[in-house]
Amino acid sequence: MKKYFTLVAAIALAGGFSASASYVTQGDKSLYTFESLSQIEGSGVTKVGDAYHVTDDIEIAATDTLRISDNATVLLGNNVQIKALGYTDFRAANKATISRIGDTDEPKGIYVFGEDAVALFDHITMQYCGIRSYGNVTGIIVNNCRFLYYNSALTSSGCITLGSASSGNAITNSHFFSHRSCRSDGEQMLLRELQHREFKPPCNQPYRGR
Repeated sequence: MKKYFTLVAAIALAGGFSASASYVTQGDKSLYTFESLSQIEGSGVTKVGDAYHVTDDIEIAATDTLRISDNATVLLGNNVQIKALGYTDFRAANKATISRIGDTDEPKGIYVFGEDAVALFDHITMQYCGIRSYGNVTGIIVNNCRFLYYNSALTSSGCITLGSASSGNAITNSHFFSHRSCRSDGEQMLLRELQHREFKPPCNQPYRGR
């Protein structure tokens, strides 16, 4: 039997907030997966075949964890973002994919927000969406990931955009395809523009702030 939780309306603010409905986790140190979210009425997550469709924004509270399963496929709807105030454990032993539901959808991706946020990405392929942070986030680690066809829905700065105070983050052994490369604080972490349909060399750049 599905659980029922309260839906709250997200307030549209500058800096990447969405105006669509959000499901907010309980903030009680719980561990969530896309499988468990698909069992919660009103979460906006539905399992369709072997994929998880996310049709509404999700907010992970500061004390909660969202974990992606190995070999999972997570598909985001138009304008959908996952706002992570807590612990985002997107480390796949083999691989996992985050992409869009429909061919015309422009999802945002992962928005890491606040000083308590930690976001770890390993062996993730992200298509048509990106990662950004806001505030003094110091725990974003991206390793062995691929970013394809970024659509600029989350931010026009690039598929990975870190806030100006975000020292201590790192992007290693990752590739970028058919879009501008990773950026931080308005500066290219990689200096060359990616040519259409060509992979850049791996990005191995810690972010040191200013």
